[in-house]
Amino acid sequence: MDLRPALEHSTKVEAFQHKHRTGLLTLLFTDIVGSGKIKQALGDQAGVTSLQQHHAMVREILSQFPGRQVKGYVKAGGAGAEQWRARFFS
Repeated sequence: MDLRPALEHSTKVEAFQHKHRTGLLTLLFTDIVGSGKIKQALGDQAGVTSLQQHHAMVREILSQFPGRQVKGYVKAGGAGAEQWRARFFS
């Protein structure tokens, strides 16, 4: 069995991955449905406090996974979507 073609292919793939920094990237977006109405019903102060609590909760959950917060609540990193789904919806 000649393994040279497989080894050559493997070497090319590794070189491509090294050059282009390939890997898994998971993006998470959150939204509070009806946040405008909630803020209106609670009033400005309580509405803002409620949104701040939501933001703090999201940041705390995201801090448990590898990667970094890119903008707002977009978390880019190695954690798979299955891991986030399990944490947010369990």
